[in-house]
Amino acid sequence: HSNLLRLLAITTEPKSGDFCMVTEFASMGSLDTHLSELAERKTTISPLVQLQVAMQICEGMVQLALYEVVHRDLAARNVLVFSLVPQDHLRVNVKIADYGLSIMASRGYGEGAGGVSTAGSTIRPVRWLAPECIQRRRYSEKSDVWAFGVTLWEVWTYAKVPFYNTSDEEVEQKVLTGSRLSQPQSCPDQVYSIMQECWKEKQSDRPEFKDL
Repeated sequence: HSNLLRLLAITTEPKSGDFCMVTEFASMGSLDTHLSELAERKTTISPLVQLQVAMQICEGMVQLALYEVVHRDLAARNVLVFSLVPQDHLRVNVKIADYGLSIMASRGYGEGAGGVSTAGSTIRPVRWLAPECIQRRRYSEKSDVWAFGVTLWEVWTYAKVPFYNTSDEEVEQKVLTGSRLSQPQSCPDQVYSIMQECWKEKQSDRPEFKDL
């Protein structure tokens, strides 16, 4: 898929013998790093470019959802930039990467369709987690939708850290008590309303990626 990082081969590291993945090379690096560099240079990107970035991430997630893959770590740091011209939305190409935490929703240990319990997992990107992930370590397409909303927030804040003035423990309490990230200064109301839809407390109230 044009918005998923392409796997080219698998090989072994000569000295250690560890398996390694060979993928496409994204010369512009990760989306969060690129956005931060633009912010440091005080270079703005057009709203159409921001929307194109959001659309391409969403289209990649539609493809993952189609095959019942739950990413579990969607964030700007795990989106790679192949092309991004600040004022030309036709020259944008970003791809979702880093499937290290991904799991198959169809292998749900009897936990119900479309959801997976990972009770033994200790890796937790807290600032991108939905309430059910924090409380029960339950992951599904709908928890990826929550993380997509946070990733949108990153795009419109030029990669600020979500809840940047708050500790991880406090973030968990904020999310569980209904607090949400505030609307970025340059973010249109329509886009922020989409973020809010992604952050509904109940999974069933959140849209699917094909709807987004």
